[in-house]
Amino acid sequence: MANSHLQTLLSSAGVVAGEDGWQSMPDSRSLTLQLAHGGVSLTVARIRNIRERGTVLEARTIQGELYFLLADDVFAVVVEGPKESARKAGFV
Repeated sequence: MANSHLQTLLSSAGVVAGEDGWQSMPDSRSLTLQLAHGGVSLTVARIRNIRERGTVLEARTIQGELYFLLADDVFAVVVEGPKESARKAGFV
């Protein structure tokens, strides 16, 4: 995915610029990146922070995992909305 495409998607998702080039998702939202390279696909879910360094994307998940990915391999981005509380059983 081209840098301009990714930046457009991130700005549409409401990403906020932070320290050291990290961009953060608003509270209770996250990203999922879909990647493919050489016929193999990879999904990186629940991303809270993302940073670009040339052609490399650094993605940090909610659990603190850090992924280093080639930006050219990204073909889709999913913006996950906030989790809504489930209805409680019985009468409210």
